Amino acid sequence: MRRRLIGNVCAGLGNPLPVIFDNEWTDNKKFNEVVKLFFEDILNSLNDETVNDIGGFDFKIELKDNSFRILFGIEPSYMYDSYICYCFDSDKEKSCIHKGQALGYYGADIKIKSNKSYKRCGKEFRECIDRHYENLMRCLNEIN
Repeated sequence: MRRRLIGNVCAGLGNPLPVIFDNEWTDNKKFNEVVKLFFEDILNSLNDETVNDIGGFDFKIELKDNSFRILFGIEPSYMYDSYICYCFDSDKEKSCIHKGQALGYYGADIKIKSNKSYKRCGKEFRECIDRHYENLMRCLNEIN
């Protein structure tokens, strides 16, 4: 994953592009706790060979005024590695799954081969989103 190669950038190794999943939590501890429960549930629910083989994923959380966006998945480290990005958006219809492959060195030049919308992204992903949506929205509303 690009995140793990960042320490080598000074030596000229790794992808110089910024990471997609920064693995940083928000300042809102209550929101973070609900996201952790979502992550635990999604790991147990998701039927994705790549994520299951690794046993985890990286993530990025974006909080704005009255919305959130949770991205999680696997960034490619090297050429031809897989790229998987699950997006859980506060506007559920914008939630999606992107899958692709890195065609450049050190995980660069990602080409998306599959882009599934919320309605097409699979029963287990949608059901997990639905289980955690209300709690995340409640935490979001408490922020404002």
